[in-house]
Amino acid sequence: MREATPDGAGTEAKPSSSPLPVGTKVLHVGDSFAGALGLSLSTLFEEAGVKSVLKHTDASYLTDWAWNGELQKMLWKYNPDLLIITLGANELAIAEPEQRIKTIQKITSLVGDRPCVWVAIPLWQGKQNGLMDVIKEHAAPCVYWDSNQLLDAQHMPRVADGIHPTSAARKQWAEAVFDWLKVHRLSGGKKPWSLTL
Repeated sequence: MREATPDGAGTEAKPSSSPLPVGTKVLHVGDSFAGALGLSLSTLFEEAGVKSVLKHTDASYLTDWAWNGELQKMLWKYNPDLLIITLGANELAIAEPEQRIKTIQKITSLVGDRPCVWVAIPLWQGKQNGLMDVIKEHAAPCVYWDSNQLLDAQHMPRVADGIHPTSAARKQWAEAVFDWLKVHRLSGGKKPWSLTL
């Protein structure tokens, strides 16, 4: 396995089978889907001895997080060892998702050298505009975790709006992300949360 790096180069390292790095801090940011995932995920982190900070704003946009300065402030304030981003749900109807490339790149430029995971929105049934593909292509240096490939998102149980996952589905989503992080965290990596793809 190779450690994920912005330029695609890597150093030899092994996936971790040891406990998560106790005392480290995870910051999870995003829209309402960050809230849907983050509450259960925070519980799993805390139970593992990892500090967890969840900051989400319902009905927020990629453009908000890129340009309003709040993400920078959060990174300065919390100085997380791992950043998790869950964004994009409110822009799945824009006609040209490529319009968001510079915005996505602005968000990821704020990450610095800290490990980062961009967790894709689990898409619901209906027409989609391909925004998640655009995010995937431009998420580096963040590792892109594709909820739609790693989960059966189309059949994920949803609440009455047909969009947000049910409580049970949120827990299953969180467990899947948590398990992936445990497997893909590198033992002997440069940082406690160095990740392999």
